[in-house]
Amino acid sequence: MRSLLAALGLFGAPAAGGELSPPDRALVEQLRLPVTRARLDNGLRVVVQVDRSAPLVASHLLSPVGAARDRGGPGWGDRPGLAHLAEHLLYAGSPGAPDGGYDALLSAAGGENNAWTEHHALALHAVVPVEALDLLLWLEADRMAALDPDSVAARLSTERAVVAQERAAELETPGGSDGAALRALLYPPAHPERWPVLGSPLALASVTTAEVLAFHRAALAPEGAVLVLVGDVDPADALARVEQTLGRVPPRPAPPPPPPSPSETVPAQGLHLDDVAGTTLYAAWPLPPPEHVDAPAVDLLADLLGQQRHGHLGALLARGRLERAAAWVELTPHGGRLVVELGAPGGSGARLLRHLERALAEVTQGQPPDPAQVERLRARWRSWAARLLLSPPDRAEVLATCVRQHDEPGCFPDHLARHLAVDGPALQAAARRWLDPERRALLVVASPRHARRGLPGSTRVDLGQEGP
Repeated sequence: MRSLLAALGLFGAPAAGGELSPPDRALVEQLRLPVTRARLDNGLRVVVQVDRSAPLVASHLLSPVGAARDRGGPGWGDRPGLAHLAEHLLYAGSPGAPDGGYDALLSAAGGENNAWTEHHALALHAVVPVEALDLLLWLEADRMAALDPDSVAARLSTERAVVAQERAAELETPGGSDGAALRALLYPPAHPERWPVLGSPLALASVTTAEVLAFHRAALAPEGAVLVLVGDVDPADALARVEQTLGRVPPRPAPPPPPPSPSETVPAQGLHLDDVAGTTLYAAWPLPPPEHVDAPAVDLLADLLGQQRHGHLGALLARGRLERAAAWVELTPHGGRLVVELGAPGGSGARLLRHLERALAEVTQGQPPDPAQVERLRARWRSWAARLLLSPPDRAEVLATCVRQHDEPGCFPDHLARHLAVDGPALQAAARRWLDPERRALLVVASPRHARRGLPGSTRVDLGQEGP
């Protein structure tokens, strides 16, 4: 499941730009909802926010351990995809609810749940009727304390097959291996960001039950984790219930961070050959850390470059010269990257690069983006804010991310305000500072019979273990 925060980004510093309009100030203030917070003796941080809109409670349990730890840790070896596989097996069974009891009991009580894994986090979320809150907390405490080894062993082969199916479905999608190829170009072999979250079924075939249990002990340690409850509850009563359940989980040391590794490898040029039609160009630039003053402007800059109605790229799409144009920000604890993707039914990587450079010139040269363009970018952030006001599960996720990033659950309103304050000159200034041709990585993806569509001097990107 794609995280809302993958779209919203990490929370950083104020952006240069204009003042907020009165309606935007009012929207920001609407999001300043009170919370009650505590830190339990075992290290678990807990946040409770009241929402009387329905007799439900949304739970979001966030751990800072994700796929970056696939490179090995206390009790497991290098296993691409281990974190994602372990996420599946967290539902295999715990001592009090073996044989898939978590799903069965929660569903019978009218609840629903899901989970996701990214490189630096693993999240478990659920929505239950108020009367099922005790059951949910008991289930979370039972599986945080331990998994049932027999249940994990019984489902290990099945979940391996499920992960392999997910990876196969990804690879069957046109361009499904592009992300792994871009990571292989950007990062050296030892880098924790290099392997894709889904990993390799070949590598996962050697994962043992003992390794899954070891990863569980690190990923679900109370120390470092955050639990958020948003719903129709009394805060003091909800905290007492958490203390009686998750508070009794024995403390475990916080997992160590991934081992130090080299930084991103940029600039670079690569060619990835895949069974695809047409040609795709990816351009990636390293970005500032989230606390940098330019971070909000860079988020909006990605939206601007990905707007298919606008400028040179929009005209090419309208005429069928491009099949797709997209841009997004991928964040890491140390910054991240801005990625632009251009796809065409034919032509070379060099031609796509010329189109990209003309689109960038529209932003960096001449007049800054006009107010109407900037308003369209701000509208997306207003829509996300409205979604948070209406959705307790999304709000629980954002509160948990704020705690993990800043130890402050109420950081999102200021994050929103910083983005709504970005104006055209700030966008242009950020583009000039960060979209430097000397700092970018370029990847061309083409079919083997069209290998000459790559850029001159490119390195072949072969996935090896990162592949299927």
